[in-house]
Amino acid sequence: MNIVKKSVAEDKVGDFINEAFTDYAVTNNVTLNFEEYWFVAEDDSGEIIGTITARL
Repeated sequence: MNIVKKSVAEDKVGDFINEAFTDYAVTNNVTLNFEEYWFVAEDDSGEIIGTITARL
């Protein structure tokens, strides 16, 4: 397994996460009504060094 840095803007990652949320919701009769956002850790030069995906 490789763990790699991915850009927040990369659609493939967002699609994967959204598919998992949708599958869970359908399986468990949950209504999806959320706002997607990220907590982003940046170094002093603005380079992203970590993220946490969240939904509210």
